Amino acid sequence: MGSHDPDELDPRTAELFSQLSRETEALLVDSPHPSEIRRRGERRRTLRRTGYTAGTLGLAVLATAGGLALRNGPVQGRPVVDAAATAPTPAQHSPSATATRSSQPAPTSASAGPASRTAAPGSPVPVAPSSAASASSRPSEPADPITTTQTPAPNSPSPAGTASGQPTWQTVPTTIGAGVQQDAQSTDLPQEPFSICQVDINDIAAQTRLVRHFTSGDGRVNSYAVVFGYENEDQAVSARRIMRGWYTGCAARLQAQGDVATQTAAIPLAIGGSASSAVDPVDGASYRKVTWGSAGTTPIEEQATIIQAENRVLWVVHNVTDRTNMESTANAQTWAESLLS
Repeated sequence: MGSHDPDELDPRTAELFSQLSRETEALLVDSPHPSEIRRRGERRRTLRRTGYTAGTLGLAVLATAGGLALRNGPVQGRPVVDAAATAPTPAQHSPSATATRSSQPAPTSASAGPASRTAAPGSPVPVAPSSAASASSRPSEPADPITTTQTPAPNSPSPAGTASGQPTWQTVPTTIGAGVQQDAQSTDLPQEPFSICQVDINDIAAQTRLVRHFTSGDGRVNSYAVVFGYENEDQAVSARRIMRGWYTGCAARLQAQGDVATQTAAIPLAIGGSASSAVDPVDGASYRKVTWGSAGTTPIEEQATIIQAENRVLWVVHNVTDRTNMESTANAQTWAESLLS
């Protein structure tokens, strides 16, 4: 056997080689009995196998530790875990699970929040609760539709009135008295007022107006026939009352301005026939006279008729310098019927 430096071996292996060297030297010095030789041989083989086994285990431990150190780095006082080796394997989705999820429909806007409600016109709009309040309240239920029933007030006219829409030129009289003829018609207001008692024409707030002007050949008569149209009968009634109010105290206002003025009270006109149901029997049709002028001059007499039927108001005004009766009371029935045509 070759010689080995005990410092190059681990302690256990060095001890075995030292013991083997002593036994070999002893044999060379003193030859033992053959049985002793066999005993020592068996012991030597046993020790050799043990040493080899221990050496092999030591080398294996050293190799394992070195491999771990190379792969994971220094231990630093706690176990080093291989992340790649210990990472959990991603879960494998089965085809059936995937199909189940993909077959579920996505929530729609209707199911995601409360149903919208549409309130009837003029009724309060309910305020939708906030998302936080909705989440903490009971589960949403299908919203019941809001139904608003509007009950018309008793004796109130329909919004559109009962007449056939706005007046046309057929509703404006073409004959308003003997000796006068039409010389113009327009939907605009004339520069002069229709009446000496007129206050502000805008107060009656007409939706439409149709104006015809009449005059006599000798210039003694200057007349107007005007039809005002409104959205409904209530508005027409209001306009008729404003116009009648213009004549109340008209003579007193003229006198306050220095004129000589007199007036008669309004005379109700009885309207019969087909127009009787559309004209108020008390003050729906009326006639009055106002005489005015400066002192020492020929006075002017205004003969005025006001007729209101449904959503229309007729105003016929004659300005006469010789106090000729224009027979307005006799023509009122014909005008009322034309007003509803």
